[in-house]
Parts: sequence; C-alpha cells; structure tokens
Amino acid sequence: VGVDLEFAKNILKIVGPVDLADFNEVVDDKNLYEKTQRQIESDFFPGSYKKTSFLTAVSRQLLTRVSEAGESEFLPLALKMLESLEKRHVQVFLHNKSAQVAVSFLGFDGAVNQPSCPGNCYVDWFGVVDANVGVNKANYFLERELSFSAYLSGQDLKRYLTVRLKNSANSALGDAGRYKTYLRVMLPISTSVNDVLVTAGSFQEAQTPEIEEKSGRKEAGVLIEIGPGQTKEVTFSWQEEIGLDFDKEGEYRLYVRKQAGTLEDKIAVILYLPPGLKISSQPLYSLTPDGGYGYNTVLTRDLFSRISW
Repeated sequence: VGVDLEFAKNILKIVGPVDLADFNEVVDDKNLYEKTQRQIESDFFPGSYKKTSFLTAVSRQLLTRVSEAGESEFLPLALKMLESLEKRHVQVFLHNKSAQVAVSFLGFDGAVNQPSCPGNCYVDWFGVVDANVGVNKANYFLERELSFSAYLSGQDLKRYLTVRLKNSANSALGDAGRYKTYLRVMLPISTSVNDVLVTAGSFQEAQTPEIEEKSGRKEAGVLIEIGPGQTKEVTFSWQEEIGLDFDKEGEYRLYVRKQAGTLEDKIAVILYLPPGLKISSQPLYSLTPDGGYGYNTVLTRDLFSRISW
C-alpha cells in the first residue's frame, strides 16, 4: 500500500495529533508538511535515512491511533480512506489475484489505463508525470498549472499541453530551493510528438524530448530546472490521424490522468471543433471568444469529459 502525506493529513484530522517521542515532536494535520520538511532538510545528505525514520514513526503512530479508534470515528475514517483512494493519495497492490481484480476495477491500483469507445468515437488521453530528480525537497515550493488545447478536423487531431511551473522558494535557499524535474507526458502510442518549447520570461528554447514506448503507450520527457522565484512554461505538442466523421453522430472523449501525490493542479481545457457543429457536453463546456469550447477545473481526481454531436 503506497500512501502520501495528504493521506496522513486526512487521517490526523480525525484521530487528532500524534506524539513522536523519538523526535520530540507533536504532529497534527496543520503542521505535518512543515514538521516533515524541517526534519528532512535538517542535516540532509544523499543517502540519508532521516526521511524514512521520521515517516516510519509517523505511520506507526497513525496505525496505532486508527486501531484504537472509537465507533464515532469509524465512518469518518472510512470516508477519508475512500476519498484518498479516489484521489490517488493511496494505491494498492494485492497478491490475491481475485482481490486485485476488484481493486483494479475500482481504479485503486495506480495502473495507467487507456479507455476506448466503439464507432464514430475517439478517446483522447494524457497524463503528466513530474519527478523531482534534484536530491532535495524543492517540490514543496512548486506550483503547477496545466493548459490543454485540441484541434479536431475530420482526419487529424492536434494537441498542445503547456505545463506552467512556478518555484516560490526563497532565493536565499540556493541549490536547496532549485527544482530539477524530469517532466514526462504519457500519450496514446499512435501519436507523433514534436519538439518541446520551454519559455522563461522572454526567453524561449526548443528541446528534443526523449521518447519511449512502453506498455502500449508513448512517453515524451525533458529535463527542466527552475531556480528559486522563477517560472517556466513547458509546451508539449503531438498529433495523429483519427478519421472522425462530423457529418454523422459522434463523440470525442477526453481522459486526463491525475498524478499520484499531487493535490489540486489547475487545468484549462479548450477544444476546437469544425464550425457550425451542434454539440452537447459533459461536463458543460462554454464557448470561448475565439470559437473554442472551454472548461476549467482542478485535478483533485482524474478528469473525464465527453463532447457529442
């Protein structure tokens, strides 16, 4: 069972603070992130076990408190656990095959699923994977926003995804506040991926992404560094032929996979369809000034949307 700090924070809201005698700390849902950050950054060096020791102590105390929970706490705990599973703050693997099938069916195993639909229908999808490779905890200061646009015609589909990364760390932190990420996008395997455009203020550069094919999907990745107080926009673009017929009833579906461990990344989606098309959508898209259909939300869960004509 893989969990993140948000899951621990949700449980602490119900069972109350826990005392970590070995670290002379009392942890609750309001100070968990700060106390963990302070413990990890203090005398940190590559290969240190301090993070493991501290989080192990937190998890043991949480397990003890949950096992001692009273009846009035059963339902709130169950609801928080379910919410954490749905938001991918908890991921589960079981050796019992039949039980694992049930877990997978509910989407609680963390697998990368690629949906499909029959007939005059196309399911588009992508997932962002933002991995801190800087041997520090600068992701604590990172804010991430996504902007996705898709241009549909009868034969091809072009997509653009901009990932905006803002590092709010104080410049006094130096290298400890520098965010170094290997940023990947998971895509349908039939897509053709272009160079990645990296923008920092008025400066732009194109990078050739590393492209891999694995498990029936394509992944395109680039290495990005963002200094304290800096903001960068990383734009991926890709296309493929899909052959939708807009003279017949049809549907375009979009699935955006939420990365495990992230909280509430903002996302803006704009779809551009042939002019004059009468559509219905779920959730409700609104017409934008430039003729597209837009929808704004936050990725607390996976995003599923569909547009029919």
